[in-house]
Formats: sequence, C-alpha cells, structure tokens
Amino acid sequence: MKSLEGNPGRRPMAATGPILEPGMPDCPEWLGRDAKIEWDRQAPLLLKAGVLTESDRAVLTAYCIAWGRIKQCEEDIQKPKGGLTEESDGGIEFARAIVKIQDRAMMQLRACASELGLTPSSRTRLHVPDPNQADLPFDDWMTGKRVTLGISGNQVQ
Repeated sequence: MKSLEGNPGRRPMAATGPILEPGMPDCPEWLGRDAKIEWDRQAPLLLKAGVLTESDRAVLTAYCIAWGRIKQCEEDIQKPKGGLTEESDGGIEFARAIVKIQDRAMMQLRACASELGLTPSSRTRLHVPDPNQADLPFDDWMTGKRVTLGISGNQVQ
C-alpha cells in the first residue's frame, strides 16, 4: 500500500525477507493429545495456504500447546466444583489460578496465531510468494548472481 501512496511517512519500507520453500515440519512426539489434534488440524491447512515451512515448527508447536492448555483449563473450569472464582477463608472472592493460566495461554495463542496468519487481520499482512515465479532475488543472491535492489538501483554481488 505504501508503494502506491508514495510512502508519505518517509520511513524505510520493510524489505522482503528470505523466501523459504513451503514444507511440513515434523510434529513433536512429546505434544499432549489435544495439542497433537490441533497440529493435525492446522498444519495441513497452513501448508495448503503456502505459509508453513519446516522452520515454523517452534511457532506452530507453541500455538498447539497453547490451544491444548486452553482446552484443558476450560474442561477444569466446566467441572461441577470448577468455576471461574473461589472464595478465601475470609469470604473474599478471587479468580482461580486455572483462569489465570487460561488467560495467559490465550495471549500466547493469539501471538502465535498472528505469526502464522491464523487471524483475519494477520492474513492481510501475509506475503505468500508465487511458487510459479521464475527468478526469486534471494535465490539469485544465494547462487552468486548479480541482483538489482528495487529501492536504490544499486547492484549487489
């Protein structure tokens, strides 16, 4: 958008980072049951969208762990003696620890979801390279070919 508007703020525009090939990372064996179920649900969708690479294993793992923790906490809250609050010996009502754990997991999930393009607003910021594009500047640079940078026109070897 800035390139269309002429970059009125005059701040340097972010350069496109290295382009990695889409790929399916291995699911960690030690993930809990609910986290593995979420991995099996999300990973194929992300791969099909072209946003998942093998290097995304850690952020996808963190996302799935957070999802599993949220589910586990919610199941505990829904139990007959669960609930959101408890009462102290002095009669003061306060949030149960499980609610605070769930809140923290929700924040972690939102952060990871944003990194993976799993929210509507984060999808608008994603740049998925066209796999049919012939010459990628990063590939040329890595193989030692001369690359022309788009901003200043300088050539880099």
